[in-house]
Amino acid sequence: MPRPVTARRVNSQRRSAESLAATIATRSGMLILSQPERDAATIRIIVYLRSVPETAHGEFELPLLTAVPRARLAPDR
Repeated sequence: MPRPVTARRVNSQRRSAESLAATIATRSGMLILSQPERDAATIRIIVYLRSVPETAHGEFELPLLTAVPRARLAPDR
């Protein structure tokens, strides 16, 4: 039986501190928070991203790794 093969592709997205924080705010861990807690967490994320040299000024490249397992169906016997 053939084994699955995983194809990997590395790419990136242009982001700002605000756009990355907005994306994180859509995750389930954030959505279960009350609105005031969510707002506070989003502000903390933006403050942190603005304090890190790699993400502090304007846009930055957010690296992404996409992994896709591929498998072939076994032929009918």
